[in-house]
Amino acid sequence: MNWLNGFVSVVCFSIAAPCFGAINDVFPADYVALPEGVNTASLYYFDRTTTGPYSNGQSLHDWQIHSSIEALRLTRSMKIAGMTVSPLLVVPYSNSEISGTAIPVTVQPPGVGMADSRVGVALWLYNDAPLRRYLAVNATLVMPTGSYNPNVFLNPGENRYKRVLSLGWIHGFGENITLDVTPEIAWYSDNTSYMGSNRLAQAPTYAVTGYLRYKLNPDWQAFVGYQSNQGGEILVNSAISTLAINSDRLYLGGTYFYTPTTFMDIRYTQGQNFVNGFVLRNELALRINKLF
Repeated sequence: MNWLNGFVSVVCFSIAAPCFGAINDVFPADYVALPEGVNTASLYYFDRTTTGPYSNGQSLHDWQIHSSIEALRLTRSMKIAGMTVSPLLVVPYSNSEISGTAIPVTVQPPGVGMADSRVGVALWLYNDAPLRRYLAVNATLVMPTGSYNPNVFLNPGENRYKRVLSLGWIHGFGENITLDVTPEIAWYSDNTSYMGSNRLAQAPTYAVTGYLRYKLNPDWQAFVGYQSNQGGEILVNSAISTLAINSDRLYLGGTYFYTPTTFMDIRYTQGQNFVNGFVLRNELALRINKLF
């Protein structure tokens, strides 16, 4: 079972984030409050490579997981008691394959299918559009609706609930510079059918994501970002399997506005400070957004 303990953290798909990253994969300007009655439809594509597993910074195997993930995200902006509120729905699909040496048979089958859907709601506590300053609280529930086979590792679904609470703060500086900061805490229910009838439990995870954006011209924005991830110790049948994560990510990307209501985000991510479990090595993300 040593390989099992090393591999337990393999792939925990949220919309597009592995279990050792923030559950809500935040992009720049996600917490801008939209006018009442505006809907948004966003299409995501992620091309991701993760490697591991690691233990205390040391690689245990040369395994590599390549994943392609697509997702549809729908929101609507409305007013309740004079405050902006936005419910959301996310439906993802994923395809993952593993490569490397000495891979156990139960790990080899690719994980293909619908991943876990999520519902949530954001409430803006502060909304000053002229100064580009916003403060919102977001509650999200990730539900075990995705494809799951208890006899293999690479599953699009996780067979457990995730409850996520996050804050979104946006602060404009002058005409062209904007800071986005999003702290998050996530709680996990147990997966009672992990690799058969084993019980997988995970401690809460903590993440902080930040972006600094610069408006190059009316059509283009460039951004850099950083994410810090902590917590998330994993236990299998009450025995510690994977220690806390303590990993970081660096972001670089841009946003292009085709029209005021249609825009595209492109983002490159590089993982940093690999400590425990499977870690994100690099990722290319594309998001197309339509307001209507």
